[in-house]
Amino acid sequence: MSTFAGSNSNFTPSTSVDNYVLDATNTTGAVGIVESIGWGGQLNTATSYRTTWARPATNASSTFTSVTPQAGNPAQTPVCRLGTFATSASLSAEPAGLFTESWNAFGGLGYVTFPINGAWIVVGTTTAGQGQIACRNRAGTDASGSTYGISWRE
Repeated sequence: MSTFAGSNSNFTPSTSVDNYVLDATNTTGAVGIVESIGWGGQLNTATSYRTTWARPATNASSTFTSVTPQAGNPAQTPVCRLGTFATSASLSAEPAGLFTESWNAFGGLGYVTFPINGAWIVVGTTTAGQGQIACRNRAGTDASGSTYGISWRE
């Protein structure tokens, strides 16, 4: 299996627009297995954030803007894609989600590595909740001071 990693760096987050979406809906039969997620801030003021990773109730859609991932080993082109959509995913009301973390963007950061039997998986289908994982802030915005990352294998 090939591994890939990507991040939306020095990014201006919004509470209504996805930071990124790992998307397998563009290729029937594609499978992406999330190995880790990360987040961080580089602000010089204490700003509270709450970031959620979730399977959407309604998939993100429309124009796709790629966040170009880096290939790990072996160097191949990913089947799943990472980026943002013009129409953001519809997320369930809190506290729903795969993972939610409150943090402080004044140098705050976090990183989660999943065990093999506990990884999140996206599959190549347009069925909501199966083909995408969205990352979005539920609270906290800034001007180009946040980074949100993900690594996966396929």
